[in-house]
Amino acid sequence: MWPATMDVIKAVNPRIVFLENVPGLLSATVDDSAGRSIHYFGTILRDLAESGYAVKWKVLSAGEVGGSHRRDRLWIMAYTKSVYRDVVQIKQCAEKFKQGIKNLNHQSQVIERQFALRAEIIDKKIAELDAFEKNFAKAIGTNVEKMSKKNNKKR
Repeated sequence: MWPATMDVIKAVNPRIVFLENVPGLLSATVDDSAGRSIHYFGTILRDLAESGYAVKWKVLSAGEVGGSHRRDRLWIMAYTKSVYRDVVQIKQCAEKFKQGIKNLNHQSQVIERQFALRAEIIDKKIAELDAFEKNFAKAIGTNVEKMSKKNNKKR
């Protein structure tokens, strides 16, 4: 069955191939035309590699990937080098984006600290102006009272 599957993969030439099978495929052997025993899974990996695919595989319970039963399955993902480059580029972009967010957060914190310091300075200046205004009003009020008393005495 594998040779036919590989023929379809070669004909379609997809960027990603996703296969599933029984875990026993990892240890299955078949006899080649010379009667030698070969590992079937090794043949699959070789055929995919010769066609330009990188391959990853893992045995997972079907339930772990949304299946309704718990039987273990062999999951095989093969992808072209262009997919790998795309994934690497996406990861690099994601890292740059995360770093940009960290930088923005840092800049935001710096701006918040600067704003808080400026607000504190403004509050102090307002308090100084309030104090000046009270003292000024007090001084003017005292002078006005003195002038009123002088004017009253002259009359």
